[in-house]
This record gives sequence, C-alpha cells and structure tokens, in this order.
Amino acid sequence: RYCHEADDAPIAIIMHGYRSTAMRDTMGLIVLCKKLGYNLLMPDQRAHGRSDSYTITMGAQERYDARYWASVRSSGKVPIFLMGVSMGAATVLLASGLDLPDSVHGIIADCGYSSIRDICRTCLPKYLPHVPVGPGYAVGKAGAKIFGRFDPDTVDCRKAVAQSKVPILFIHGSADDFVPCSMSRENYDACASEKELLVI
Repeated sequence: RYCHEADDAPIAIIMHGYRSTAMRDTMGLIVLCKKLGYNLLMPDQRAHGRSDSYTITMGAQERYDARYWASVRSSGKVPIFLMGVSMGAATVLLASGLDLPDSVHGIIADCGYSSIRDICRTCLPKYLPHVPVGPGYAVGKAGAKIFGRFDPDTVDCRKAVAQSKVPILFIHGSADDFVPCSMSRENYDACASEKELLVI
C-alpha cells in the first residue's frame, strides 16, 4: 500500500509486527507521517496480510525486503525513513546492518527485540507453559532452518546495529510485557550510529 502526499516529500516505509498487517499495526505512525506530509509505503511482511509468502522469519529474511523497498523508492533526492513496530522494529534494525541506499536518513524502532533467540526464549514460557524452553526452542529452530532457510541463533539486532551508519530512534514502553524494555536498551547500547532512546 502506498499513500502519496506530495511529490518530493520524504518517504516512510513502515513495517508492522508479528501476526498483524500494515494497516492494523501502524496507525500511530501513519497518523504521524501524514501530519508531517510524508509519503507512506506500507508493505505486508512475509506470510502476513496480502503477502504471498508462507513463512514468517521474524525479521531474518524480511530485512532484505526492507532494503529492497528502500532501493525501489530511492531516487537520490528524497529522504527515506524505515520505521517498524515489534517484529517490524526488529526488521528495520536488522536492515540497519545492511548496505542501505544513501537516501535512507533514519530508522525508528518501536519496541524491537534484541534477537530471535532471546524473544523466543522469553515468550515460550508465557504462551506454551507446558513445553520446556530448551526442547521447544530446538523444535522452532529446526523449523526455521527447514522452512525459513535461516538459523535463528545467528539473527541478532545488536550485531546489526553495531554496523549501522544510519541514525536510529529506539522507542519502548517500560511496562511492555511482551517484548521487555531491556531489549531496546541492549539494542541502544550496541548501536554504533547516532542514536536516541525514548522510554514511555
């Protein structure tokens, strides 16, 4: 989905969270960007909404999609901002470690997790309390390798932002009971580029 506000206006590429869609999960960012006069690109991430993919990779493969969308929209003149919420925040944080187009001027990551391994091991006891964390994670890891073609142990936002050359605004709620606020603090501490942390 693309919303055009004005020619030569900055472009916000907004990535939504897990089990959501661009239109449902990102309304706050959409309202903000429309007030600022930004053009908006809101893709559905893999295996969500209108996406024709069947495998969610928690940002591991989606980071390349974020870079692709930035490259497609890059004209060299118009600033692009990557924004994401939860899994979408992890997607754009992971993308920060890639070779992004020069037109990407900044990233906003709202409640992103530190790594796939950490968020899985944090959430497994809450959502599958009768499954031991070790074996549960091992099964998920095997599925990720077979169906998603990635190893979740190697996907770490902290390592990505340590390579970032793009300014990053980290946002998190201190009472977040799904993605712990400490994960954004870890990402912030690891970030090598210009950065700011806003805890609500």
